[in-house]
Amino acid sequence: PVVVLILLFLQPPTYGKLSTDNATKTAGVRLKFGPSLPAKWCWMIFESPNWIISALLFLRQSESLPWPNRLLLGWFVTHYIHRSILYPLKMPSNSKFPLGIMLMAAPYCIVNGYLQAQDLCQFRIYPQEHIMSLNFIVGTVVTLCGFGIAYHADSTLVQLKKSTGTYQIPHGGMFQFVSCPHFLGEILEWTGFCIASNGSLATLSFVIWTACNLIPRALSQHQWYHSKFPEEYKQLRRKAVIPLLL
Repeated sequence: PVVVLILLFLQPPTYGKLSTDNATKTAGVRLKFGPSLPAKWCWMIFESPNWIISALLFLRQSESLPWPNRLLLGWFVTHYIHRSILYPLKMPSNSKFPLGIMLMAAPYCIVNGYLQAQDLCQFRIYPQEHIMSLNFIVGTVVTLCGFGIAYHADSTLVQLKKSTGTYQIPHGGMFQFVSCPHFLGEILEWTGFCIASNGSLATLSFVIWTACNLIPRALSQHQWYHSKFPEEYKQLRRKAVIPLLL
C-alpha cells in the first residue's frame, strides 16, 4: 500500500481524461499501466470483491448482529453494488481502463471488503441504542450527503460524455465550486461512515486511503481542465476537490 500511495502522488493513474496512450512521464521515468480494456468490465471486476466478501461474511453472522452493525454493513454493500454494477452499466461503451490499474485496485478491494466486514461482523459489535447516538446520526447524514454529491457528479459526467462524445467542462451541483465533486462526495461519504462507526480503525484506514487515492487524482484533473480550457476555466475560479481550500 505504501508503494501504491507514493506512485499515486508521483503520478496519478492515467485513465479517463488523463490518459495518454496509457503512459505518462514523471521525473524522466516512464510509467506504463498496460493495455486498455472496456471500462465497464474493469470496474465490475475490481470493485465487486468489496460487496461479495461483505455479503458472505454477513450471511454467516446475520442472526446475531445488532441493527447498527447491519445498517452500517448494509450501506457498505449497497454502495459497492452501485459502484460495481449500476454505475458501470451507465458508462459509455467506448470508455477504456488500463489493465495495470485494475490489477492494482483489485487486491485493495479484496482486503478492504474483508476488513470492513470482519470489523462489523466480529470485532466491533454496537449496542442497539447506538442507532440513536449523535455519532450515528451525524455520520449517517454526512454519508448520505457525500453519496448524493458523488452520484450527481458521476451522472453529470457520464451524460456529458455520452452527449458530446468527448470531455467538456461540467456544470451544476458542486461543480460550481470544485473540479471533482465526485471525489469530494466519496471522501465525505466514508468520513461519515467512519463517524457513524465511532471512528473504528478499519473505517479510519478506509478514509485515509480514499483521501490519499482521490486527492492526487483531483489535483491532476483540475490541472487538466486548466490546460484544456485555459481562459474559460480560469474564470470559473473552482478549487480541485475541497471548496475554498484545495
